[in-house]
Amino acid sequence: MQKDGDEWLTRLNGEAEQARERAVAALAELDEALGALGALVSAVAWVESARDDGRWDRPVRPMLGGSIAPTSRKVTANGDPLTRAQLLDYVHELVEPPQQPTKPTLTAA
Repeated sequence: MQKDGDEWLTRLNGEAEQARERAVAALAELDEALGALGALVSAVAWVESARDDGRWDRPVRPMLGGSIAPTSRKVTANGDPLTRAQLLDYVHELVEPPQQPTKPTLTAA
């Protein structure tokens, strides 16, 4: 193990970087798909509403489809659900953890 450890680390680090790149691409694709979902859900709601009451002149209102995680309200401090952006930010931290700030060094005055 001592003899091959450096080679293993090189290979493992390379594979981890490839996995990270795939995850980043998947997150970008998911974000795009959720944006499309929100637009489509809004359009469906607009057509259904207009069909029901004949008011085709009202503006399309953005719907919540793909924009919030409703069950997340159970774990947030303020009881509000996470938005799509907030949720994806958390998932992004799984892929690329933020750099932890280093502790400031105390200097003598």
